[in-house]
Amino acid sequence: MVIYKNGLLPLLLILLASMFLFACDSNDSDHEHVFELDWSYNEFGHFKDCECHPDQVVLYSHEDKNSDGLCDECGFEITPHKHVISEEWSKNETHHYKDCECHPEVIEYIEHEDKNSDGLCDECLYVIEEVKEYEILVVDSSNNPIQNAEVKITNGEMHATTKTNEEGKISFNLVYVTEVIAEVISVPSEYELIEGVQTVLEPSKTITIVAADLLVTYTINTQRETGESLKNVVVSLVLRDEYGTENVVASKTTDESGTVSFEVKEDSYILKCKHINSAYSLVEESEVVLDKENNAYLAVFSESTDNTEYVFNFYDTSGNIITEGNLYSFTEFGYSQGLLAINSRGMAVANHKNANYIYQYVSETG
Repeated sequence: MVIYKNGLLPLLLILLASMFLFACDSNDSDHEHVFELDWSYNEFGHFKDCECHPDQVVLYSHEDKNSDGLCDECGFEITPHKHVISEEWSKNETHHYKDCECHPEVIEYIEHEDKNSDGLCDECLYVIEEVKEYEILVVDSSNNPIQNAEVKITNGEMHATTKTNEEGKISFNLVYVTEVIAEVISVPSEYELIEGVQTVLEPSKTITIVAADLLVTYTINTQRETGESLKNVVVSLVLRDEYGTENVVASKTTDESGTVSFEVKEDSYILKCKHINSAYSLVEESEVVLDKENNAYLAVFSESTDNTEYVFNFYDTSGNIITEGNLYSFTEFGYSQGLLAINSRGMAVANHKNANYIYQYVSETG
């Protein structure tokens, strides 16, 4: 198209001028035009001036194929075109994109991603892989559901923790990448966790995990026959296996109030009570079995009132009387009557309420 820099002429003149676009003189066909090296431009296009015919140019339209806002040829800043982009994602098996209403071609393809492994593209929610359902039921050793148990879920390199609801359950959806493993890592304080139990889950199936033992509090009170509290009673909880072998699970000594408590997992425990001073003995020696229905017990002790005199004579290996040193007496629990001095006749006399004492000679030098 031929135009004049100083404005458009009537249509007839434009047509006539275009006939002589590349000829300075109609009678001189050998004339060569001298064009500027640099582009001139305006908002309509760009052109190069002819030094011999400054009033005539060829105008080329601007183009911006790389969408950088500049004419690809002359660098003129073009008013950027604003695309009208769809709000909804279009998608296929591998990518998602948004259509441009003014240009039917796709603006940009974006590959699907599923960083949270839920089987859906994080951006457009395209179903990448089949999502499977899992459910866990966490119970104690008595098959009672445990609420607020913390469970670690492992699926390949992904790890997550969550807690059971009031029914002791956890339900979730997951893409099966590799085997899905659940491990209970903590339970409320009224339970004792069974550690290190890992369970492989199966989709569309409720998997029960026995994760803890319910703790039961057993309370034992000890007193004399007269009703006063009795301290220093050694109380033990014992389990007996099928072969009759007894295993002490826990052992404590009663305090000033004559009371001791155990918080252990529920089981059928045999109660053993014995005072560190063997002068005290249980009024009833019958075996007591504790369980959750019988978790409290009163142990009553009687005290021997009759002293027995024990006379000890001390000799050395040559048969000579030992007149120096002491006699030390104690029980198996460490209760002691103290040191009794050996007299000049090589004798020591002990008075005890029974004979369940251990006796030992102690020289003056220890």
